[in-house]
Amino acid sequence: KNNPLKLEKGLYNVKVFIDGHEERADVRFIEYSGSLKKMYVVFCILLVAILFCVYIILLNKKITLEVAYVIIMLMFGVFYNYIMPPLGVPDEQSHFMEAYDLSSKMIFQEEYDENGYLMIREVDYDSIHYLHTAASISEWYDSFKLWGTRDKVSSEYISSVSTRSAHAYIASAIGITIARILNLSGHMLLLMGRLCNLIMMVVLVALSIKIIPFGKEFFFVLGSLPEVIYLFTSYSYDGMNFLGQMFGVDVAERVSWPVSANGIFFIFISEKR
Repeated sequence: KNNPLKLEKGLYNVKVFIDGHEERADVRFIEYSGSLKKMYVVFCILLVAILFCVYIILLNKKITLEVAYVIIMLMFGVFYNYIMPPLGVPDEQSHFMEAYDLSSKMIFQEEYDENGYLMIREVDYDSIHYLHTAASISEWYDSFKLWGTRDKVSSEYISSVSTRSAHAYIASAIGITIARILNLSGHMLLLMGRLCNLIMMVVLVALSIKIIPFGKEFFFVLGSLPEVIYLFTSYSYDGMNFLGQMFGVDVAERVSWPVSANGIFFIFISEKR
């Protein structure tokens, strides 16, 4: 109390003693000004612009339903990325690291440290280690840069996801790879992986809408739900599970199985449970 520490905001590695045992821990000091006015202004402008575009698209009878879906979902996907920066979805950091590992294999730069941890660029390590609070989201944008460096550090990551299938992360890995080749910053790399995943998911849902004989409007609405956009704009493979269900219904209809519109709804409810 008599000699308080005066530290700049940032990440510090400190030594602590718990029951007489010495431990090391990372402590992050952040600063919050209490104002996110600029963020809210941009939020409102983007939302009004998107809703206006959606209105125009839906009025245009020349635009097919699947094309309208692609345009609308890409707009909302970018919007969701603005209000919910990367790694906010449950277990998204683990999914991101799986996609990063696949990216390293794609460009033949798969490296591990002496403990078996994947090596990643230092700028990427710095970008993924932040908390999702009002203060840290504000800091996320304040620290945004376009270009990065190629220096590598240990990710200190051990896989905890239930599946490590390459197809679940291929789109995200492509986005990460592009960012690494162009030497973009860690923030940009996180967004590129999300964007490529969004594009692949949206295009596949649009294809599903196009090929199904009936129920196109139902698929359009189902694929536009906030939870679906939430998954498609993340690194999670749950969006791929959703696509599998949609294509399963498509295949059932194509082989003339007796599945009605009510049957489609029943299938999705059953899968949800």
